[in-house]
Amino acid sequence: MDAFYDHGVIFEAYGEYQFNYLSDTMSYLLLGVNYHRNQDWQLRTEYLYSKPVFSATSIYSVFAAAEYQEIMSQLNYRLGPGTFAFGRFTYEMYENVASVVETGIEKIRTDRFSGSTSGLFRDHREGQDLYGTRGRIAYLWSHRLQLGGGASIDVLERHPVVFDGEETAIEGKYEETACRIWADATVFFSPNASMETRISRIESNRWNEYYYGNIRFNYHF
Repeated sequence: MDAFYDHGVIFEAYGEYQFNYLSDTMSYLLLGVNYHRNQDWQLRTEYLYSKPVFSATSIYSVFAAAEYQEIMSQLNYRLGPGTFAFGRFTYEMYENVASVVETGIEKIRTDRFSGSTSGLFRDHREGQDLYGTRGRIAYLWSHRLQLGGGASIDVLERHPVVFDGEETAIEGKYEETACRIWADATVFFSPNASMETRISRIESNRWNEYYYGNIRFNYHF
């Protein structure tokens, strides 16, 4: 079930709710408000709750599924037609708590080009901080084909604690870097149907480089 309320040029509110009758529990909830009284400034705030629910016949039903909650607030500033700078803060509540800050610039497609670039920092309470940067670009080659690509670099900072068998804790620190580069293409069959393909090259300190690809068909009702 979803709902949407538009209060003219001032704000809009929206929400989505999912209930699983087999497990007799709420599985998904999204509540949001988008405030845009000034045409150059926009403020969006959301609350998200999610809990994976599996059927009794699924092999995943034997694993414990933790609840996930987050509170997100994003401020946008319009730089020009279709271009804006943004700052986003997300407070994640899972098995542990983390705060994520991301800032960047995004260009939505008004003609041929679209893309974005941003940097982020994730502060984890259990000593697994992450910082990185990412960017993407897309070009509408024709009304049937869009080509694009992007890259991301993330550095995960770990602070493992090892006990020596008595009562002494030894804390270490090391960084793990992961790089991803991808190219994608979208074919538009009709206004409602499209197919996306992507191939990615992924490399990190822990794993050797490998390639990952996927194909997805979309149909909008």
